[in-house]
Amino acid sequence: MNVVCTRFFVDKDINYFRESLPEANIIVPSSFDDAGIEAACYNGVDVFLGLPPSEYILNNFSKSIKFIQIPWAGVENIDFSVCEKLNVSCYNSHSNAPGVAELAVGLLFTLLKKIPFHDTELKRGKWHRPNDPEGFYPPVLLQDLSVGYFGFGKINQNIKRMLSGFDLSHKACVKNERKIDGVDVYPIQRLSDFVAAVDVVFIGAPLTQETECLFDEEIMALMKDGSYLINMSRAKIVSEGALKESLSRNLAGAAFDVWYNYPVRGESRSLPCSRDLLECDNLIVSPHRAGYANGTLPHLLDAIYNISNADNLEILKNKINLKDKY
Repeated sequence: MNVVCTRFFVDKDINYFRESLPEANIIVPSSFDDAGIEAACYNGVDVFLGLPPSEYILNNFSKSIKFIQIPWAGVENIDFSVCEKLNVSCYNSHSNAPGVAELAVGLLFTLLKKIPFHDTELKRGKWHRPNDPEGFYPPVLLQDLSVGYFGFGKINQNIKRMLSGFDLSHKACVKNERKIDGVDVYPIQRLSDFVAAVDVVFIGAPLTQETECLFDEEIMALMKDGSYLINMSRAKIVSEGALKESLSRNLAGAAFDVWYNYPVRGESRSLPCSRDLLECDNLIVSPHRAGYANGTLPHLLDAIYNISNADNLEILKNKINLKDKY
């Protein structure tokens, strides 16, 4: 089986694909323009790995390829119009969801237990005991809270599972209302009611035209006083300005692992958001690292599964709705 990469992958990723797919010929083009990709397909191509290639390439190979495999979850910046026109199936990957959920739960406890604050203060010798004139900052008990999930895909499903040992009430706001065991479900049309009813919101939904900046000034103002917001999917679901305003008004805290700004390829330094937002003491920042894990590359596992089962399309995971772009 010939698998042709359509984008740059670091050597670690390529080696992991080759070790995990010994029966596949992983082909890295000399360049990722049409000429380079076309040359890489000289002996045929079964799967394109990465972004959908150009219309020229797809016109030449759409009849022979089995599918396009995108080895990550978010696909909001990809134009699928040519794939839709040529009826080329595309799949993405959600295999990093357990790791993302673990970090989300860790961020929740970081907020509730005020870990960074007390770490910094105690290193200065400040204990903040009861009756301390400089303030007493006790932990918040999770068991007293109502937890909400905006979107109920793989990430939020795993978060709920990990929190199952606590005596909590669970609510979810979803695009298509459905029954979920142990969860009170709100349709997205009732987002206002949803955010007003919970103490914690985990955002685990795709970024689409419908969800971009859906958490705007109006919605953020409806969140409970003393509530928490944790975003593990895409930053732009939340208006940056509205987040800043709410952190100084009604939110007790927020934690994000996804951002409004990213470093360009090859660099590792840039601010993830405005300086004003970063100055909020009740914002916990994490450098979009939830999908990685020591000793393995979980974000690639669904891609590896699909490629290894390319001859049995019935069991492939995470087929993308090309019209909805997710």
